[in-house]
Amino acid sequence: MLDLEIASALQGEIPQLETRFVSYAEGARAIADAGRPIIDLGLPAQNSYVETSVLTGRLIGWLQPDLVIAHEEFAVMPAAKIFDKPTLFLTDWFTSAEKLTMAALRLADQILFLEESGIYEEPPLLAGRVTYCGPYFREFQHTRNDRWKVREEFHLPPHATLLGVFPGSWKEATTPLADLLEAALPLLEARDVYVLWIAGDDAELLRSRFAMKPRFLVREYEEKIDAWMVACDGAITKSNRKSAMELLRLGVPGMAISWGFNPIDDAWVKRHEAIDWLSSANLTPTDLAPRIDYMLARGASLEPWMPSRDPGASNRQTLDLIVDWIRRAQMRVAAGA
Repeated sequence: MLDLEIASALQGEIPQLETRFVSYAEGARAIADAGRPIIDLGLPAQNSYVETSVLTGRLIGWLQPDLVIAHEEFAVMPAAKIFDKPTLFLTDWFTSAEKLTMAALRLADQILFLEESGIYEEPPLLAGRVTYCGPYFREFQHTRNDRWKVREEFHLPPHATLLGVFPGSWKEATTPLADLLEAALPLLEARDVYVLWIAGDDAELLRSRFAMKPRFLVREYEEKIDAWMVACDGAITKSNRKSAMELLRLGVPGMAISWGFNPIDDAWVKRHEAIDWLSSANLTPTDLAPRIDYMLARGASLEPWMPSRDPGASNRQTLDLIVDWIRRAQMRVAAGA
């Protein structure tokens, strides 16, 4: 998880730093699984902006932090400013200026944009607050060369064709893929295909659905997601950009199916020709099967993707800027003491 990596790096820079993680749903679960203390807001993954703002406001008033950093949690910014706290916001996307989320960003003292400029139009109301740092890359422990070792470790079919499904937080109830994919598999030219589905909250549903289908391997959440990705010969996402980015970095062929609910992610995915993007509208198994075959055939020739900016340099810039804001917050507290 990116926030955990950033926090660990910051701890190395400022050993006396006290960090309090606040999250909910899958984010809270991931932080707890990593053995870090977490304040769980108890909210669902899809939650109300207003409720999030109220809960975080109460929490900030109780904790009285020296600096509030939010990663794509827009409702935190106005809540923090009620208590006159310095604010730092991390994001890798913008939307149209009239959205409530962008209005909330006017209350961020500084915005660190963890992508290159030009992908999304910067809202004019944020002029002077945005620093483009480039992507912040998590450190992976595995590469494509570890494919066979990982399959042996996780007891995955050693010589089968393994098709991964990494849907992110998108659930089958709103982005139904199971029926479509199951119907497409018999139409593939590729033989001996198994499906590895990292299903999150849908795990119980999909295990029940595929109980009599031994070629469907359903997992819930996996901390070492890079290991599961490199085990695959190709992977399908629900056009969730972060999964697509990590597959690209690992050199795993990817396909992105979009239901049109997240134009932010679609905009990022469509920029990368190595990802086969397609709309779910009117998509049939007959249409899908040859696209999967093409993706799987590219596996041997696809090179890991790297951005134009050196990842080490962009990570370093992001950390340096956060450290600078922490130092400023410490000086502010000392001056007021």
